[in-house]
Amino acid sequence: MDRILGRMTITIKSALLIVIMAVVALIIAVLSYDGLMVSERHGETMRNASERATYGERANGLVMSVVSDSRGIYMSADSAKAEKFAVTLMAALDKLGETMAAWERAVPEAQRADFVPVMAKAQEFIAFRSELVRLGRTEGPAAARAYGDNDANRANRKAFNDQLEKLAVQNAAAVEAGVDAMRDFHDGRLLLLLGVAAAGILLGLAAAGFVAIAGIGRPLGRISGAMETIAAGTDDVTVPGTDRRDEVGVMARALEVLRGAQATARRLGEERERAQVERLKRAEALERRIQGFDREVVSILSEVDKAIRHLQDTASTMSGLADDLRGRAGSSAAAAEETSANVQTVAAAAEEMAGTLREISNQVVRSTDVAAKASAQAEGADQTIQSLAEAAGRIGDIVRLIEDIAGQTNLLALNATIEAARAGEAGKGFAVVAGEVKSLAGQTGKATADIAAQISAIQAATERSVEAFRAIGGTIDNINEISTTIASAVEEQTAATGEIARNVQQAAVGSQEVSTTVSQVNRAADDTGTAARSLAQATDLLSAQAGRLRHDIDAFLTDMRNQSLSAA
Repeated sequence: MDRILGRMTITIKSALLIVIMAVVALIIAVLSYDGLMVSERHGETMRNASERATYGERANGLVMSVVSDSRGIYMSADSAKAEKFAVTLMAALDKLGETMAAWERAVPEAQRADFVPVMAKAQEFIAFRSELVRLGRTEGPAAARAYGDNDANRANRKAFNDQLEKLAVQNAAAVEAGVDAMRDFHDGRLLLLLGVAAAGILLGLAAAGFVAIAGIGRPLGRISGAMETIAAGTDDVTVPGTDRRDEVGVMARALEVLRGAQATARRLGEERERAQVERLKRAEALERRIQGFDREVVSILSEVDKAIRHLQDTASTMSGLADDLRGRAGSSAAAAEETSANVQTVAAAAEEMAGTLREISNQVVRSTDVAAKASAQAEGADQTIQSLAEAAGRIGDIVRLIEDIAGQTNLLALNATIEAARAGEAGKGFAVVAGEVKSLAGQTGKATADIAAQISAIQAATERSVEAFRAIGGTIDNINEISTTIASAVEEQTAATGEIARNVQQAAVGSQEVSTTVSQVNRAADDTGTAARSLAQATDLLSAQAGRLRHDIDAFLTDMRNQSLSAA
């Protein structure tokens, strides 16, 4: 048993006691619940018996009311006076029927057979009294009295009352028996609960006492003895209970550790004395290493200091170069911007010149077209005038026939008018002559001499017109040649202007690239200056850190010497 208790912690032991008490409480709860259910069943039985007793008393009262109202009908002088008794009697019969039906539903299944004759008597009583009321209403109180006021009816009513009384006695006996049974059950169940509670309390106390003595007190006593022995300085004692798994085992193992630590401390004290001599030797060797390390660190820090100064000089030089590069880049940027502006101006002028040349070329083309049209028209007019000269020569030969062909003169004048319209501006003079011809055609009969003179004038004017139109044709040809020359020159100039515009555009792109490159150089100069300043700051920080490193190394070496002396 002690081994079993040694495997359980105090928590488990306490939980075991709690479980025992919980089991006892559960048993008590189950018994109490069962008693409650049994009491509920007894109570239901008693309530049912009491309800049936109530129905019996109510049925007896209704029977007495029906009998009283029946006598009222008997004693009434006529049907009208008997009606008030008939109404109350029928209401009582209805309530009696409802009461008997409810009573029947409340009767237990085992007693239904005994209740069947009672229900039969009740139905017979209700039917008989209903017929009595019918006779009193229809035939009069005398007929009702003759039907109901007799010994047979009274015997029937008495038998019904006897059955009701019998049931009432049975219900009263059932209620009393239920009360006695419930009282006996409660008394027995109370004794059982008290016994279980007492047994549970005794069992819990016994278990608690056993656990406290065998599982806690006795093992602690043995550990206490071992603890006193160890406290006295004895290490070769066996600590009891180290194999236990409870808190006592934890204490025993802790005491075993303490015993081992005490033995180890004594052994270490002996070893400490031997190690003291070795420590002094190591301290001397450490001092020698510290001195050598100090010399090495001083040499390294000197080299670091030289490198820092060199970095500072380099950073200063880089900063100066960056400033100079930034200035030169600024000048280059200004020049590049000015060049870009000039190139843009030239490009705009070249574009404008190209537009002007394109417009001149268009005008020259249109002038050439107009000159070609004018040349064609001049050739047409020349041919017309040649025809007119020939016609004028023939007119001189046929003057004598003018009178005969006066009718045809109008047709000739019409043709001359059409030819003048074709000649355009050059044919205006010929149109005047045609008009005169029309007029002369109307005056043919007046004077042929005048016609001859006019013909001479026409011939002279015709010769001059021919010469003028030939001169106009030559001028138009010259205009065509000049227009062709101008068109060729304009095309060459347009091509040259386009080439200039392309070259200017390339120059603009180049100047823009120069400006971009100068901006990049300027940014690079700024980055170089920033890097130089960062390098200067880094060298200053490195110099400060080197100083702190020297200070920390000196402090470290001093601490090492002090620790070495302390250890010694």
